[in-house]
Formats: sequence, structure tokens, C-alpha cells
Amino acid sequence: MQAGNILVSELQLGQRLNQCVREGNKSEFDLLLSMLSTDVGDQDQFSTINTVESEQATSLRAQFDVPQAQLLSSRESSQQDYSMSLADLAREEGLVAARLQHCLRPDVLHFDVDRIEGFTDDVTDNLSPTIEARLLGQDFTKNKPHINFDEVIATQKDYDAQLFVA
Repeated sequence: MQAGNILVSELQLGQRLNQCVREGNKSEFDLLLSMLSTDVGDQDQFSTINTVESEQATSLRAQFDVPQAQLLSSRESSQQDYSMSLADLAREEGLVAARLQHCLRPDVLHFDVDRIEGFTDDVTDNLSPTIEARLLGQDFTKNKPHINFDEVIATQKDYDAQLFVA
């Protein structure tokens, strides 16, 4: 590695990215682009702010007795049972009672029941159907019909014979 190619600042990285685009150097462009993170929390100036804000938020939540935030996605069966009980409550006691219970303890918005264990959604969404079926333990191979070649050859000979007769 040459000493002149070492990146020291974000400005140099931006210049190298522009140069790679001009030269059409896709491999170096991909390498440099992979060095960037889409998460702002990874940057040093924001990491300390997040820890202070989270401590203040928990103390304010406790001070004002605010319930925990609503879960957006869950895989727990207890959460599914709670959502079903809200539906039963609405049927038996009315929508007002179900709404009050939902305000006191909100139910989950989405149940992720078909997610593959150990992999995040962005990984499994990009898998081919065969790999996804293998991870789910399903058999993705198609059953090929049994071909009797003797019958195929006999049928072909009969067809050829009909062509010559006609």
C-alpha cells in the first residue's frame, strides 16, 4: 500500500469516491462505499448524546409514570394471546372497554410468525427460494415424472410411420 493513498478525512474519502466514478473503478468504489455506515449512531459525535438522552428518557418515564412504548413486532405467544383477548373483550363488553384496555397496555402491531430463526428480515428477504426452503427444512426439489423410454420410442415410431403413409 502506498503512503499517498491512505484516507485521513471524510473529504479525502469523498474525493476518492468521485475519482472512482470518473474512472469507472467499480471495485474500489464498492470498497470505499462499504466503509461508510448508514447508522448515524456509529459516528463519535452522536454516540455520547444517545446515552445521555436514553438515561434522561428513562428517568422522565419513571417520574411521570408513563407506560412502556408499544411493541411494533413480536414473536411471543403471550403477546398473541393478549391481542386475541382484546378482540374477545370488544365482542363481550364493547369497543369502549377494548379501547380502554388497549390504551392501558397497547398490543403488538405485527406478529412475525414465519421469520427464520437466527436471521434478520433483510437477510431472509434476499434469499433465493431454494435456500429459504432449505433453511425452513422444506423439500424444494420438484418430483420428476417417471418416463418410460420404450413407450416414447414406440409412440415416435408410430407417428413417423403415419407420416410416411400419408
